[in-house]
Amino acid sequence: MSLNASRNQLVAITKDLHNNWEQTRALWRDQKAADFERLYMRDVESAVSSAVNVMQELDELIQQVKRDCE
Repeated sequence: MSLNASRNQLVAITKDLHNNWEQTRALWRDQKAADFERLYMRDVESAVSSAVNVMQELDELIQQVKRDCE
């Protein structure tokens, strides 16, 4: 699987996670839900965003190396 495909898969899975969390959050409305969102969900979204950016940079670097080696 290419880096670009992996990045796209990560984005899609994260969107699914976010949608599932929104459905869960609509029913789970206590302090524990707010704590879970603050402690875990925000960190996941931030980490995925950073990873996606790095994966894009790596893909660009790999493409440049391939061009340089031709």
